[in-house]
Amino acid sequence: MDCANYRGIKLTAHTMKVYERLLDSRLRDMVEIAADQLGFTPERSTIDLYCPSSDGEISRNKPCHIAFLDLEKAYDKLPRALLWEVLRERGIPEYMVRTILDMYEKSTTRVRTTHGTTSKFEISVAVHQGSAVSPFLFILTLDTVVKNLMEGPPFLSCMPMMLR
Repeated sequence: MDCANYRGIKLTAHTMKVYERLLDSRLRDMVEIAADQLGFTPERSTIDLYCPSSDGEISRNKPCHIAFLDLEKAYDKLPRALLWEVLRERGIPEYMVRTILDMYEKSTTRVRTTHGTTSKFEISVAVHQGSAVSPFLFILTLDTVVKNLMEGPPFLSCMPMMLR
């Protein structure tokens, strides 16, 4: 058994799941994700990239570049400091940033194995696996990083995303 092949899942009460879905819905209404971001977005799919539209670059005989980014353990590597900065940069009201920050602050976990359950320990990095709002937080961060790269320097002041 290789522990690197396993991820922790956030187990939450049903009321928290409802709250996270409401938060996710409000965030999606407040922030526009680039049209070329297809992951975790309603009515968009990566398969859309395989079907060039009649008004697309290919039909105008222009070069078409497609990049698929597959990040290994992506949620595990998203620095929370970057997430907070992205939320603020994208105009999310401070009370909502604080709400999300509170969901992550001092979060703890335990690991259950065949030998028993560990003591609680704090999780200080990563986006929660299994949270209803996590996919949007992740794509919002990725969308912002890509947007900043496309615009050129100066980039976000804390962009140490570890991409493999």
